[in-house]
Parts: sequence; C-alpha cells; structure tokens
Amino acid sequence: MQNNNRLSNIELLRLVSMFLVMFFHVTDAISQKNNIAENSIDDIMLATFSSLSIICVDIFILISGYFGITFKMKGVIKLFFQIFFLSLLIYGILCIIGYATFNIKDIWHCTFGIFSMYWFVWAYILLYIFAPILNIFVENSTKKEMSTFLMSYYIFALYVYCTLKVDIVFYKGFHTLAFIGLYLLGRYIKIYTPKWSTYSWKKDIGIYFISAFTSFLLIVVMKNVSNSPELISQKMWELYFAYNSCFLCIFLFSIYEV
Repeated sequence: MQNNNRLSNIELLRLVSMFLVMFFHVTDAISQKNNIAENSIDDIMLATFSSLSIICVDIFILISGYFGITFKMKGVIKLFFQIFFLSLLIYGILCIIGYATFNIKDIWHCTFGIFSMYWFVWAYILLYIFAPILNIFVENSTKKEMSTFLMSYYIFALYVYCTLKVDIVFYKGFHTLAFIGLYLLGRYIKIYTPKWSTYSWKKDIGIYFISAFTSFLLIVVMKNVSNSPELISQKMWELYFAYNSCFLCIFLFSIYEV
C-alpha cells in the first residue's frame, strides 16, 4: 500500500521545482537567443542561475518516489488531458498574439506528437506505467537489497557518463531509466529515512548552495586553465547537470550497509 498522505512542506517543494523548471528554460532560452560573450557578467549570471535551477527535475521525480505512484488508467488519461490542454492553451495564446501561426502540424505537436518535442513527457509517462513493478520490488526487498541496488545503479551511471560513447539522451539522464533510479531513491528515503535526509532545512539549503557554487567554480576554472577547456569544462558542467548525476553517489554511500 502506498502512503498518499500529503505533506505541505513537500508539496511546497514540488511547486518550487515547477517554478525552477520554468526559470531554467527561460535562462537557457536567453543564452541561446543572444550573443553573450564568454566570461562576461551576463555569461556568469546565466550560468549561476542555471546551476541553481537544474535540480528541478530531480526534485520532482524524488517527490514522486517519496509519495509513491499508484497506477490507474484514469490517472494516465488525466495526465494526457493536462498535457494536451496546457499545450493547446499556450499554442492558442501564441497564435492570438502573433508569435505562432495556426496549422495542422503544430496541432499534432501539441497533442499526440508532443512526445517528439518534450522528452520529459514520455519519460514520466513510462515511469508511471512502470510504477507498479517498481513498487513490488520495494515491498519485497530488504533495506540492504535496496541500498545495494541503488549503489550499483549510480556507480554504473557514473561509468556510462565517464567512459561510454552513447547518445546524449542516455548519458545525461533524459530518459525513464534515470527516473527509475530517482524514484527508487525517493521510496528509500520515505521508508528508511537515512541520516542525510533528516538534516535541518538550514543545512539542506547550505548543501544546495555549496554544491551549486562548487560546480560553477570548477567550470570557470577549467575553462580558463585547461589545455582542452571546451571538452573538460563540458564534462565538469554535465557532471552536475546530468539528471542521473553521479553526485548522488556521494549520498548513496551513506545508506549502503555491508
């Protein structure tokens, strides 16, 4: 049985993650549509905003795992309806104000073709479909079995990121497999409450800002001192910006039991 009792503080965190999603994409759009000089004030500010908001997707999936997903066909239909409604609403507004033109192709992309435009949609829906199997695994696993799985999962994710020449969608975590790891980590936090998940909010905020600043600082340094700055700085950036980031391994070591 899933405990679906809602907690106001976590629901607030869910709203914050949604805001950060919009904030991140606005920041990304600004950097793509403007010629911003490298290491300029604008470049540094945009990179800072991005490093602070990239956690948005991971937060959302962790919360889904924390509460648990109960699969219902009605829920799938409701999810599709929300996606189509919001997509068509935004498209309609853009047509009215002149930023888009009405055509069948765009109508398709706003409905059943939305999967070809937004990776999160299909990745989350597939997680929703897999949820009953994942829940059975959780219910029939011991604490050690779950911690062993999570450690193995994220160590392999680190290996894939650092060594394998695979599609960017895979090694940066833009897929359901990355969501499965986060979902199970959320379930683990809910059931076993590891020590690092019980820190005070002040310590949590401190860790958040320190990790974001450290990542940003490493990027700036590597871009300016490395013999191959583009490659190395990109790796340092993606080390923090991947949705299956191996930074999670640091926390997972604290939950593993020999």
